[in-house]
Amino acid sequence: MLIALESLLHLPESRFSVTELLDLLDVPALRARFELDEVDLLSLKRWIQGANIRWGLDAAQRAALELPEGVSGNTWRFGLQRMLLGYASGEGSAWQGTEPYAEVAGLEAARLGPLVVLLDQLERAWQTLQLPTSAGEWATRLQQLLQDFFLPQSELDQALLLRVEQQLTQWLEAVELAEASELPLTLDVVREELLSGLDQPGLSQTFLAGSVNFATLMPMRAIPFRQVWLLGMNDGAYPRAVRPVDFDLMAQDYRPGDRSRREDDRYLFLEALLAAREKLVVSWVGRSVRDNSVRPPSVLVGQLRDHLQAGWQGQSDDLLSELTTEHPLQPFSQRYFAQDAVSPAPFSYASEWLAVHQPISQVQSPSGLVAWQPESALSLAQLVQLMKQPIDSFYALRLQVPRSESIQVLRDTESFALDGLEVWSLRDRLLQSAVLPALDEADFFQRLADEVKRIQRQGLLVEGSHGQLQGQKLCQGLDAVYTDWLAERTAFSERLESQPLVYSAQSAWGVLGVEATLEPLYQHPETGEITLLLLQSAGLIKQGRSRKWHNHLRGWLMHLLANQNGLELSTRIITPEGKIRFAPLTSEQAKACLDRLLQAAHATLQAPTPLSLETAIAWLANREDAAESAFPEGKLLAKLQEALDKSAEHSRFFHQHCADLEQLWSEGRFAQHVQALYGDFHQAVASQKEGRS
Repeated sequence: MLIALESLLHLPESRFSVTELLDLLDVPALRARFELDEVDLLSLKRWIQGANIRWGLDAAQRAALELPEGVSGNTWRFGLQRMLLGYASGEGSAWQGTEPYAEVAGLEAARLGPLVVLLDQLERAWQTLQLPTSAGEWATRLQQLLQDFFLPQSELDQALLLRVEQQLTQWLEAVELAEASELPLTLDVVREELLSGLDQPGLSQTFLAGSVNFATLMPMRAIPFRQVWLLGMNDGAYPRAVRPVDFDLMAQDYRPGDRSRREDDRYLFLEALLAAREKLVVSWVGRSVRDNSVRPPSVLVGQLRDHLQAGWQGQSDDLLSELTTEHPLQPFSQRYFAQDAVSPAPFSYASEWLAVHQPISQVQSPSGLVAWQPESALSLAQLVQLMKQPIDSFYALRLQVPRSESIQVLRDTESFALDGLEVWSLRDRLLQSAVLPALDEADFFQRLADEVKRIQRQGLLVEGSHGQLQGQKLCQGLDAVYTDWLAERTAFSERLESQPLVYSAQSAWGVLGVEATLEPLYQHPETGEITLLLLQSAGLIKQGRSRKWHNHLRGWLMHLLANQNGLELSTRIITPEGKIRFAPLTSEQAKACLDRLLQAAHATLQAPTPLSLETAIAWLANREDAAESAFPEGKLLAKLQEALDKSAEHSRFFHQHCADLEQLWSEGRFAQHVQALYGDFHQAVASQKEGRS
């Protein structure tokens, strides 16, 4: 709550970023004031991300930070207008330059009201705190600020608000004594005085709040405790050093009777010693983190050690060695896991490091997992992801660990530079909205321009000329896709109804199925040939004519699903960088391929399998006459190592199960897994020629 108060006192300099506002909403007292629950934050985060809110209250607040006027994209007002319009009108066309965000609907929309009230309060506070005024008016403003934003939820909250009130009262008394009550003060002066006063320790602070108390050494608190632990008693850190300010003339002329922080700390150390009844523990950093050289403790600790050495005797001649425990600097030190130590040694609860130091014979192998199958058929997208990264799909489907791309990442800056995923998503959206419904070439370019403007109004592209330039780059190559698509549609002019398909295969662990919808299907009016036309924004070939294998997966799987149903159709994939055609298959051929693929996919869901699309293609494309059981050598070894590095970079969990090629080959079944899951796919794609007509 104190951190939230400090953030509110910095509103005039704040950018009002998404993370700053959500950090405020993490404070229970602030959420209670605006009648929000912790569960409500999940919906708010989803809406904030979907409405593309990044930073800034509105255009006026951004202009106050010396930015161009009238730039309101990605601000809170921009996002709220989209949410409210979407709630009022649903998914529809823009109204007065605002694109609706229709996800806010139903009873959940009630959570939007507190967010609007919060932003209104923040805007009023932002405007008020910028104006200089007298100390009395500042006290009124701060009291109103506390009342507007906080509703205490615990005794600690009540105690903090009381401390703030007391600090304001003391400050007003000091200002009155200085005869500066009418002097106009700025926020930075008031903020520094208030926060520094709250940071000072006082006798009225909460003490003995539980069984274990964390506190600084303070006078008149020599209450007996069973155990006293003094932490951080390093040389130079205690006794605490006080740096006097330049205008403090009394600090330069010390006289007997003047208060000394150093002498106070000596007295506090003595009080702490007398307060311990059963156990006293003093810790300090005894080794340098740079060269492991010995570092002395505080001078007070050194005096205590010398006193003990001179007046007491232990079981051996070296009493200090008996009383001192030296811990290693690293948590993975072998000393924490030594089993044959004569004297009691430091220990650790870190099981991950225990497994490293145990002998191989003592390491317990994980118990086998039971057979598992999904409750329903996999979607086509899930099967594509499984073939790309089997280990990540194992965690996502079986262990319900979300993929990294599905985790909400709220951003505080506009999309000045689009990443690969954003480029793919926007280009795919342009294809679906402009190519398929276009009547002719002029209509295609008009639809393309309209969709770019709509994307810019939604905040996915920045405002102004830079956003227009981003839109032009997104449209590059899409005209060639339209030309190829138009040529295919001229030949296959009859459109067929979409067909939902479900296919299941029996495996040793049960049944695994996949479902998809085949569209769009087209038929040649003269020959009766049926084709599946797929448009992809992601290209099939790279510079240098090397293939992007992962971009072939969806089309290949849809081709198999369509042909196993007896359609015997061809599949054409058209992209800005390359196109490909899969020839028709018989129903028996397609079913055999799907059975092998789904059985191998089901095997990867039974345990983490050190496999990836990159390593599989590297093996299939470069193995030549190498034996399946022989460890790779030469060119194959280099290609596999390169693919292994890419897999670890692209996958969230691959490196945890496969650190090097030796581990990849440890089970001896890598080649069998690759052939079963990717063999047919590699053969079908490698036999095709990609190009642009």
